[in-house]
Amino acid sequence: MLPFLVCDQVNQLQDLLDRFIDRKTLDTLKSAADVCKFNVENSETHKQVDMGFSAEKLLCNQTSMKTKKFSYKDVFSVRQDAKSMLIAVCKKMLTKTPMTYVSARNLMCLDPRLMASDPETCGTMTRRLLSTCVDAKLVDADTCDDVLSDFSNFMRTTPHGDLESFDVTTDRLDAFIHAK
Repeated sequence: MLPFLVCDQVNQLQDLLDRFIDRKTLDTLKSAADVCKFNVENSETHKQVDMGFSAEKLLCNQTSMKTKKFSYKDVFSVRQDAKSMLIAVCKKMLTKTPMTYVSARNLMCLDPRLMASDPETCGTMTRRLLSTCVDAKLVDADTCDDVLSDFSNFMRTTPHGDLESFDVTTDRLDAFIHAK
């Protein structure tokens, strides 16, 4: 599951960031490395926090304001607390998640969907992953050319549609790669 973990964590983090970071800034976060380097505390990139439909309806309901259930100060305080909580969660995710490790990000090269959408990036990630493995003495440098050749051959010979249609929820990566 590790090849899919980083992608899922990036998506989860981007969903959280979308609640309090402006769209223009979010659009600049294209890769997992960009997300890992992002400073969530930079208030220049913040927008009004989106707390979700139900909370917004409750806080901004005109009836509630007319009956003085919530003062403007209370609403502002709740929004600030929500933003502080989102910032804290995002910071914790960025410090405690495997996506901060280069080797974890490079394992994304084994995701068939990424192989289909961006084969060149997968090739680069595979080289980086092998380099990390050689540095850690997990793989002999002499075998890396064979591994790269096998990986390139796998991506070239596997039908593009099979790579695109890989379903993380039902398909097994080891069975998929072994069958091809």
